[in-house]
Amino acid sequence: MSSRVIIEQANGMLSERFGLAPDLAFRLLRHYARDHNRRLTELAGAVVAAA
Repeated sequence: MSSRVIIEQANGMLSERFGLAPDLAFRLLRHYARDHNRRLTELAGAVVAAA
């Protein structure tokens, strides 16, 4: 459950920071993770930690 919370936090942060719809922010987050061979949870944690 905590991994989902981290992903939602990162999604909200990206959505707010860049003025994106939440579904688009999530798709971009997922796309970046796939393109860079990273786990979505790991990437989301890095986004949250960088804030």
